[in-house]
Amino acid sequence: MADYSKKGHYYIEEPRFELKHLMPLLPNNAHILDMGAGNGNNTKFFLERGYKVTAVEPNPAAIKILEALQEDYPEQLHIVEASVATFKPKQKFDVVVCCMVVHFMNDHTAGASAIRNIQSWTRPKGINLLTGYMIGQPLSKDYSFLFEPTELSQLYADWKTHWYQESFRLTWNRIYNLTDVPRLLLGKRGFKAARIIAQQV
Repeated sequence: MADYSKKGHYYIEEPRFELKHLMPLLPNNAHILDMGAGNGNNTKFFLERGYKVTAVEPNPAAIKILEALQEDYPEQLHIVEASVATFKPKQKFDVVVCCMVVHFMNDHTAGASAIRNIQSWTRPKGINLLTGYMIGQPLSKDYSFLFEPTELSQLYADWKTHWYQESFRLTWNRIYNLTDVPRLLLGKRGFKAARIIAQQV
């Protein structure tokens, strides 16, 4: 993991496991908005498969990593230094991906508003992949917006849900590498999160 701040914010190196559920739904030539792109773990995954990506990220250290990636994909990758709260897009996107970002919103009202914005940045029949931590866990005090059970699905009630989970990061059916096995044996499953892939109808 790469740590880019004193508050313990981090970005994972590997693409999010949720992408395997998203890929069968992606239209050809989709323009993807990666909101809170971090070090480009998801962005690179999409670029390698030929998609155009707008990567939005507020952290200057992470922006430098994205700019290095842009050298390999100058025609596909557009970078915007902004947060989910400050981003002002001039277009809509076929797909918006926002993984483990909204918990940084200032409060519950701001978090719900951010999700409505994400939905509004999506083209008709477009797709959202959104994930976020859930309440009732020993998480950082910096995380001000945490989902109640079923809350994320309710925020997408008027969309078509293709996939939804409320689960821990690690399970015996979802192991990222061999070092995860002893963690699971010790009961260390990570933190519980809500995850949705939904489409405008």
